[in-house]
Amino acid sequence: MDIAEGNEEISQLFLEYLPKDSESEKSAEESQSEQLSRSNIENLSASLQSLTSISESSVKNLSTYTPQSAVHVPPFLLTPLPLITDSKLHLLWPQPQKIVQIEEEFFRLQPKYSVQVIHSVVDVSAHSVIDVWNIHSSKFASLGFECSVENIMKSNFECSGDIICHLNPQMFSRAESYKLIISKDQMRILSSDLIGLHYALCTLEQLFSLYDEDGSLPSLFIHDWPQLQHRAVLLDFAYGARKPTLETLKEYIKTMSLLKLNQLHCYFRYEQNNGNSLPYSNKDFIELSRFCSEHFISLVPAIDVCANEKHINVKDSITEPAHQLMSLFSSKSIQIGPNLSKIILQEFLSSKNSKIIWDMLLLPTSTVVFLCYNSNIQPGNDWLKLLPLNCILIDYGYQVEHDYDQNSKVVTHSGLNVCIGTGTAAWGSIAGSPETAIACIHKASVAATVHAAFGMIVADWQTHPHHPAFCFSWPGILLGLGMAWNTSVHLDYLHSRLPELLNFYVYQDAAQITGYLNVELGRLEAFLHQSIYQSYKDPTLGAACKSSILHQLLVDADAVLLDNFTFDLLQVKYY
Repeated sequence: MDIAEGNEEISQLFLEYLPKDSESEKSAEESQSEQLSRSNIENLSASLQSLTSISESSVKNLSTYTPQSAVHVPPFLLTPLPLITDSKLHLLWPQPQKIVQIEEEFFRLQPKYSVQVIHSVVDVSAHSVIDVWNIHSSKFASLGFECSVENIMKSNFECSGDIICHLNPQMFSRAESYKLIISKDQMRILSSDLIGLHYALCTLEQLFSLYDEDGSLPSLFIHDWPQLQHRAVLLDFAYGARKPTLETLKEYIKTMSLLKLNQLHCYFRYEQNNGNSLPYSNKDFIELSRFCSEHFISLVPAIDVCANEKHINVKDSITEPAHQLMSLFSSKSIQIGPNLSKIILQEFLSSKNSKIIWDMLLLPTSTVVFLCYNSNIQPGNDWLKLLPLNCILIDYGYQVEHDYDQNSKVVTHSGLNVCIGTGTAAWGSIAGSPETAIACIHKASVAATVHAAFGMIVADWQTHPHHPAFCFSWPGILLGLGMAWNTSVHLDYLHSRLPELLNFYVYQDAAQITGYLNVELGRLEAFLHQSIYQSYKDPTLGAACKSSILHQLLVDADAVLLDNFTFDLLQVKYY
């Protein structure tokens, strides 16, 4: 009212809207009364809660502290995930951690783009940044696009190129991260390091492929990073396994690199009868190692022995091939297979000498060793505390009922790194088992996230003889790499979108046929197997069976029980 003094119109407005003195006093009294009542209720509630807890504690004689339940966050305080209305963006794989559609005009696709590189990092040369662009140039060219680096600048004050590329680790809280911002006039790529730039260009490749026919890209903001540090695939090169040619293997690696693979484990098994023969020459391995390094993939050797080699002299038999592989491969780590891990762990448990793991293989103690945790036969977990901290324990599991969660928790709580291993579910079959692969990989990825696992390995084991073609291993590999990058993908998405993802990333099948055929053949084989064995009264028959009905028919047809097989099973499935 002091402000309105001298102005009758303003004074009248204040008198009209301000409460009268009696109303103000009444309101103040009501407010005080409400506060007092609320305070009394809260005090009474706290007292009752205290008495209740004391009463329960005295009754149950609890001597340990019981933590309270997690704080409940009201739904309206949670930020909803941005809605993605463009269905093509759901086919990005791995799924980005954060993606937002911007309500703006689309970015027009054109045959040629000028790239401006902002170079402000001392320990990374501008030529290294250009090398990453060159790795992707052939893929861009196959899609009809040319992205050429035309300028290198120290700042972005005058950047007028079609694509601005900036690498700066200080702008990110995580390594291997990137941001991709697409607007109507320009595209900006920000990355934490060279690997982050590589992953950003992998996503850009996918966007170019998805929207090639549309002629434009939607305006987007993508912020992405890997959820698990190590995302690996194990390929079986043991004696008797199918081995692709070197050029075919490179094509596999290109596809896996697009899916953001960063470790490739090559499995070799030493057999006394067959010697130490390797599937490729030393020159081929050197070439393969360099090729993987260019695509930011670490090539890791994995050595093993046959299951019946229980009394093998490791130093005499395994040391030489291990040293040969370590010299050819770029990685400073080595994986010890399940059978050899069992032998080494038995020696370790009997001697209680932590260095024996490296001494048996004559490796330097700085070498990181992957050991199969499943190979331990000693009960209890005290032995884990004796292992050196540069050991990584792998928990391999291939059945849906495998308890990834419990095993990962045991290893993590002992202070060691755990790497969760699952499989493509292609071995012991003709067309694989996509449903088993989906269930195992999703379960493994969740456990890996909960227990902060070192990484996840998808193993493509081969039985002897091995009948399925490599195409039936792709469902598990594709799913495993995607889930290791982003473990929050829903299980229903994996079941419904797997054929589309295969068509787009593996087969490049615009007709959308090959991926569906791949998945449905595997489902049919699994359906026949389950239907036949579930008909028997003895449930142990199905549990003891290590391969599918169709695979058994090829290996040992006389031993297969086909009493309950009818062609109605096929009709039930497909008609």
